[in-house]
Amino acid sequence: MNEKRQFGLCTLLLASLLIVMLAGCRREEHTAQPRRSVYCWQTTFSPDDSTVAAFIRHERVTHIYLRYFDVVLTNGTPMPNASVNVVGRVPKGVTVTPVVYITNDCMKAIGQNHIEATDLAEKILQRVRQMTSTLQIGPVNELQIDCDWTVSTRRTYFDFLSVLRDLAHEQHLQLSTTIRFHQLTQPVPPADRGVLMAYNTGDVRDISNRYPILNIADVKPYLRHLATYRLPLSTAYPIFSWRVLFRGGHFVGILHSDDDYPILPGDKIITRDTDLRHILEAHQTISELRPDAHDEIILYDLQTNNIKRFQASDYEKIYHR
Repeated sequence: MNEKRQFGLCTLLLASLLIVMLAGCRREEHTAQPRRSVYCWQTTFSPDDSTVAAFIRHERVTHIYLRYFDVVLTNGTPMPNASVNVVGRVPKGVTVTPVVYITNDCMKAIGQNHIEATDLAEKILQRVRQMTSTLQIGPVNELQIDCDWTVSTRRTYFDFLSVLRDLAHEQHLQLSTTIRFHQLTQPVPPADRGVLMAYNTGDVRDISNRYPILNIADVKPYLRHLATYRLPLSTAYPIFSWRVLFRGGHFVGILHSDDDYPILPGDKIITRDTDLRHILEAHQTISELRPDAHDEIILYDLQTNNIKRFQASDYEKIYHR
């Protein structure tokens, strides 16, 4: 065998070995177990509660997305509302990401009433920093914004995010945003990463819809955009249920407490549950389309009643890649 041929074979072998090694690295990247996270959306978060503490410990949860406050439109001005109170200490080894929910009406107001996006972004960031110190959360390295923006408010929301991201980066914070399935058809928001919200997929107002919380059939039209969606993603799955009030067959509202709406004779209160089968079906579909979206799996949300809805073996299936 001449030297040129021998050199060519060696080069081919090295190239083949490199391809195998790179493929192995990609498989290894997405075969490691996901980071286990939860959302906490209550106005009072009690990490010392025995059920909550046991769940965090047994399910090896290492990250909490804690809703700090909402931003709602009050007299034409975006204002903070329903701030969280933390009773107890976040468990050692568990990190926290502050989450701020902003109504789409606020985005409409910014676009129509000449409210400065920069002013809102600065106020939100300042309030988050103050609350982090007051609540003794410890150091945080990320801020998340949740907003059900639409096509009509997309530009305003993206402008707001762009300003907030720059301000957050100045303070060494990453910016993430929630992504609903219908938003997958739109351009990617200016954030460092996103959380795909695999819930609230159906029409809760339809009394014939048994699974408005999650049904993969409702989101199939949007899934074709998932594989090519150009934003790093985590995925959040539901573990909650709704009590829905209907009057004369028409939707009245979701009962978060017994005094949310007056209950009249003839009214129907229907429970809409999260079905484990639908969670696992969505889980499998998302795994096939975007395996990196399961580098972190998040449960929504951490409340005692929700925790008790499934068995430990069920949570292992959800948290498994």
